Amino acid sequence: MKPILSASEAAVVIGCTPQKVRERLKRNIWTFGRVIPKAKTGQTQNSYEIIARDLAKYLSITDGELEERLERR
Repeated sequence: MKPILSASEAAVVIGCTPQKVRERLKRNIWTFGRVIPKAKTGQTQNSYEIIARDLAKYLSITDGELEERLERR
């Protein structure tokens, strides 16, 4: 299992849009990942890192179930 997921991958697992993942992480509504500000990365947009195990724990699913959801996409 990948230890770090993108917002798009997390959205597949959760069943929502990537934008919803990004917005809720920015607002600290969801705490299973972090926002890396664009100023720190030198990019034009913020980056997002979702910790796979924290996401699985938040959703009350196993790591295997998380992986299965990713493979179904």
